[in-house]
Amino acid sequence: MAIKGDKMNTIKAKDRKIVCWILEFVSIISFVFFAIYVGKNHEPWADEAQSWLIARDNNLLDIFKTMRYEGTPALWHVLLKICIIFGMEYKFLYIVPILSTTIGILYLYKNENIPFIFKLLLPFTYFIFFQYTVVARSYTLLFPLLMMIAYIYKNKEKNLITYGILLFLLMNVSLHSFLLAGRAMGRIFI
Repeated sequence: MAIKGDKMNTIKAKDRKIVCWILEFVSIISFVFFAIYVGKNHEPWADEAQSWLIARDNNLLDIFKTMRYEGTPALWHVLLKICIIFGMEYKFLYIVPILSTTIGILYLYKNENIPFIFKLLLPFTYFIFFQYTVVARSYTLLFPLLMMIAYIYKNKEKNLITYGILLFLLMNVSLHSFLLAGRAMGRIFI
């Protein structure tokens, strides 16, 4: 009898994983579909265009020089410069934050310490869906970096270099993320 019960629990666990995987897949496809629709119809604001123009009209060294007037780290502008070098046009700027947030969602789904319903609903919240996905600003990079850090956090001692690189990138998103990353980096040494 006990063996039959164990087999039933194994089958139910496998079925549960399959259902969870299907729901995550549908969630990601829905997220990307809606994000592309909203992103294509979003009229970029002046600061979004300004970042693009700084990246387009300057070389890497000049981007870093310009940042002292912008009040933001250069990571976003460098990422835009890379996209421009590979031929991306301004009208496709909305693709960069969609890709960035989708990477964050994939890391969110990989993290087993987060409740399943939270994983499904978080991508569709205002900040994740609109502020970090539709509006193309530097803090677009915040969500994927935080999800990557959360994913490796449990084993950060084994992945210290990766953890340090992610914290360095997080420091270069905005002032708020600089403070957050600085605090997390301080915990390594204390």
